[in-house]
Amino acid sequence: MNTWKVVGWILFVSFCLVSPVAVSQSTSGVFLEPAADPTDTPVISATGGGALGFSEVEPIPYLSRATVGRHVMCKGRDSNWDPVYPTTIFKNNDEKVILLMTVVVNSKVESRWFYRSDSSKSWVYYTSVTSYVSGSYYIAHGIGINGYLPGNNFPRGWKVDVFLDYEYKFSEFFEITDGGLEQCVTCSDVVNAQPVGVKSVFKIGVDDKVALYVKITHAAYFNAATNHCNDAKVVWYSPNGNIYKQLNIYWRDYKDIDETSDYWGFIYTS
Repeated sequence: MNTWKVVGWILFVSFCLVSPVAVSQSTSGVFLEPAADPTDTPVISATGGGALGFSEVEPIPYLSRATVGRHVMCKGRDSNWDPVYPTTIFKNNDEKVILLMTVVVNSKVESRWFYRSDSSKSWVYYTSVTSYVSGSYYIAHGIGINGYLPGNNFPRGWKVDVFLDYEYKFSEFFEITDGGLEQCVTCSDVVNAQPVGVKSVFKIGVDDKVALYVKITHAAYFNAATNHCNDAKVVWYSPNGNIYKQLNIYWRDYKDIDETSDYWGFIYTS
């Protein structure tokens, strides 16, 4: 019995092929269910001033002037300023969204937060977070979710633009959703967007293929830099640890189908 592994996104699934007989190459496919599902959520408005966002700063003794170091979206940070749960998928009941940065500035770090419009491909301004500092710093900027308006308006794609000393430096993209990764299984086939014959042991001479089914619901993430909603890589590993097959996938903008849509109903691959 040989054990195989398939890795995709930040997850992995193991399965077995029973019999030492060599496995032959088979056809695989990628499927997109364009179930763009418009929502009728109230328009987000920034009425709370500075209460909408927050910042934390801590000086560091190194780095030269005018540089941007690490920047990552996450749900928290530890005492060493390392990210806790780095992700671009935030749930509507999460406490907050954090942008963790290592920067060097002369006077000012500003992050401007936007969400996607209900009726077009444009971005709508939500709030800004500013730190007035000079030198090398760890900085965390963020917005609250649970108990704040973003937690009541989902699924929705978001972005944050960062400016150092009044100069634009980079953007990060994320989503706030009640969906996310719903299912990841190996199966005999995928029919009508549903897995058939879910199992982890496959018999050579009996089963004609192994299918991987990954389902993501209410996918609102959109990266304006790549013009993709989601990018994914699926890598199949043979028992000896070598890569057997690799699949790179991306999903187009749901607003290409309907500009009033706020997310894909669900997307899957097999």
